[in-house]
Amino acid sequence: MIKFGSLLLLLITLSGVGGELPPADGERVMRGQSPENGELRPDVDRSAGEVIRGTFRSPHGDRAWRLYLPPPEAVTAPPPTGRAGMTVLSDPGEEPGEPRAPLLVLLHGCTQDADDMARGTRMDQLARERGVAVLYPEQPTAANATRCWNWFEPGHQRRGAGEPALIAGMIEETVRERGLDPERVFVAGISAGGALAATLAATYPERISGVAVHSGVPFGAARGLPEAREVMGGEAETPTRDLADAMIDAMGDRARPVPLLVMHGERDEVVSARNADWFALQWSRLLAELTGMPTVEELNPAREGAGPGVRVRVLKGIAGEIHFEMWRLAELGHAWSGGSEEGTYTDPAGPEASRIMMEFFLDRSAR
Repeated sequence: MIKFGSLLLLLITLSGVGGELPPADGERVMRGQSPENGELRPDVDRSAGEVIRGTFRSPHGDRAWRLYLPPPEAVTAPPPTGRAGMTVLSDPGEEPGEPRAPLLVLLHGCTQDADDMARGTRMDQLARERGVAVLYPEQPTAANATRCWNWFEPGHQRRGAGEPALIAGMIEETVRERGLDPERVFVAGISAGGALAATLAATYPERISGVAVHSGVPFGAARGLPEAREVMGGEAETPTRDLADAMIDAMGDRARPVPLLVMHGERDEVVSARNADWFALQWSRLLAELTGMPTVEELNPAREGAGPGVRVRVLKGIAGEIHFEMWRLAELGHAWSGGSEEGTYTDPAGPEASRIMMEFFLDRSAR
C-alpha cells in the first residue's frame, strides 16, 4: 500500500502550473458597489457574521475566495501601540475611533479548498469570538492539478510575480473594500499553504503583521520539484542554502522580522518535522541580522494546551516581545492539530491550532 506521504509527493510530481479557471456559476467578483458584485445586502441578519464569496482578478491570475466577516459588535479596537514600518494600504473613511476588524488569510493545503479549510479549522467560529475577518483564497486545479500552491517554483518565490503577488493583491483589495485594519493582517496555512504563508512573509513583509505555518516548509528551502521532494522528506540534515540570507534577499529594503508561529507533528510522513527546526534556525539568524540585538530563548514556557508530548520553544527580544514560537507535537501526523473531523487532514486530538494561532496574532504582547 502506498503511504499518504508518498502519494502526495507523487501528486505534486504530476501536478503543474496551468491556466486559470473561469469563475464558477453564481460566483461574484469583488468589484464595484452593487450586491451582485460581492457587496453585503442591507437586509441580511449579520448577528453571527456572514460568509460571502467572489473572485479576485489580477495580471497574476484569478482566484476564487471565501470571506468570513464578523458581526460589527464583535470587533474591538487594537492595542494603543502600533507596529512601526507598516504600510497603510487604504483609508476606508471610518469615523475616528471606530474599530476595524483584523484580517486573517488562511491558505489551504493540497487537495483542499476554501470550504474544507473553514470546516476543518473551525476558524469562522473562533473569528466570531475575536472579531476577526477570515479570507480563504482557493487554488484551482488549472493552476495546480492537486490544488497545491506552487511554493517550490522560482516563479512563485519573488515579489511582484506569481502567487505571492496575487495573494498580496487580494489582501489589499479585501482590506480596502471591506474597511479592515491594514495594520493587523495575518497569514496562516498548512502544508503547501503554510509554505506560501512563509513566502508572503519574505516577499511582502511590510504588509504582514504575523505568520503561522502548520506542517510547512521554510522560504528558500526548495527551488524546483527535486529540492521540494528532498526538504519534504527530510532527506538532508541541513538545507542546501542559507535560509536567513534567502529571506533577507527576498525582503530587500523592506526587511524586518515578521513574528512567526510554527506547529509541526513529529509523526508527519508528508512534510518532515525537520522543517520546523529549519524555521527555528532561519528565524534566529534572521533576527540577529536584522535587529543586531541578542534574543532570549525560552523552552517550554507555560502555554494552555501544551501538555505531555508537546514541546514549545520561544525566541524573544530583549524587551520581551515574541518573534518566534514553535510547537512540536509528538503524536501528530500531517494534520491540523485540534481540528474538526468535518474537514480533511485534521486531528481532533491535541492542542487546538486555530486558537493558538489566534492568540499568537492578537495576544502576543500579553504573553
